[in-house]
Amino acid sequence: MASGDRITERYQGKVGDWYQQEKVKSRIHWISSQARGDRVLDIGCSQGILCLLLGREGFRVDGIDIAEEQIAYARNCLSKENQVVQERVSFQIAEARDLPFEDESFDTVIMGEFLEHITNPDSVLEQTRRVLTNGGRAVISVPFGEHRCEDHKRVYYTLSLYELLRHYLWVESMEIQNGFIYCVATRSEAPDEKAPHRMLLEKLEAALPELELTHRRAQERVAKQNKTNVQKVKSLEEELKTRDEEIRSIRSQAWDLEDELVRRRAREKVFEEEISRLKADVEGSDELRSALLAEQRTLQDELEGMRRRLHETEEELDKAKRRSRTGPADLPDLSKYEAIVDRSGITGKNLEVKLNKLVKAYTRLERLYDMVTGGIRFRIGDAFVQAARPSRETLLLPYRLGSLFAEGSMKSLRKRMQNRK
Repeated sequence: MASGDRITERYQGKVGDWYQQEKVKSRIHWISSQARGDRVLDIGCSQGILCLLLGREGFRVDGIDIAEEQIAYARNCLSKENQVVQERVSFQIAEARDLPFEDESFDTVIMGEFLEHITNPDSVLEQTRRVLTNGGRAVISVPFGEHRCEDHKRVYYTLSLYELLRHYLWVESMEIQNGFIYCVATRSEAPDEKAPHRMLLEKLEAALPELELTHRRAQERVAKQNKTNVQKVKSLEEELKTRDEEIRSIRSQAWDLEDELVRRRAREKVFEEEISRLKADVEGSDELRSALLAEQRTLQDELEGMRRRLHETEEELDKAKRRSRTGPADLPDLSKYEAIVDRSGITGKNLEVKLNKLVKAYTRLERLYDMVTGGIRFRIGDAFVQAARPSRETLLLPYRLGSLFAEGSMKSLRKRMQNRK
């Protein structure tokens, strides 16, 4: 893997999209499946994910890279592994053109996406052959054709990669997957007789540029369409989000309106019950008022009768006064006047009973009218009710005057009679 990338983070799904993550996993798993022997060297190990995976499988792995930050990241990841893996794996900063290892030290040398980043791969391949054991293998992957990366120094096709490797290693297999060339080559002293036929490779590679151009154009169209689709999806997601918010708002408003409707119906029911009760009270108060008015008229008639009888009594008394001046023999019989007063019914007890009845009746009427006028629909007519209702003091005034006049007349009459005696 090349220095400066984030291969471990992509493998773990922390960066990149799903397609990139799956491509990285596919390459790493293929490379790790090609490892043989006991000791493995990963040239350009980057963040060290391949070394960690092989260490977990029991290989002793050395990873090298020239980027200090990548080696630091790899060592940090290694510190989180168990003790067995930490003893099997090591990372160090080193140059691929001058490997700090003895000859024939490794059974497998890995160069994953590394050769395209250097301008002089021959020196690296010489070092690779030197540190490989006899029969050891080199596992190599490079991008197939042109890839848009500013750090790529060389472009490889199957024939160009084969021509580079055949001077140092025996090419055992070569295949193309997901836009990458996967190659396995071994260190062997035997002649390269079993290598792929050169003419077949030349014919195949002659057709590759046109196929690659067609493939690239198709990729660009797909990428453009994907970009358009992504924008449409984002727009639809935003619209859906807005619609969801509107729906939630409408639902909330509907719930509020439903609660308000329930409260208003409850208040309406209470108002209807109150109105029915007030109507009943008003009907009852009208009947009571009519009865009281009738009783008032009766009492007024009785009072008028008492006034007439009192007037007659006063006239008789005046006559008695005039006759008293002529002498005792002409004094009238006072028992007759007492009988007249008794017939008039003006006694303190009788008048007090009638007055108490009238007071109690008007007290009940006032209480009922206070309750009725407190209702919601009777506030407007309150002024009319107050204006139409006669004052209790006004109604009682004639009775009180009559009572006082009767008592005064009786006292005056008795006093005179005593004086005469």
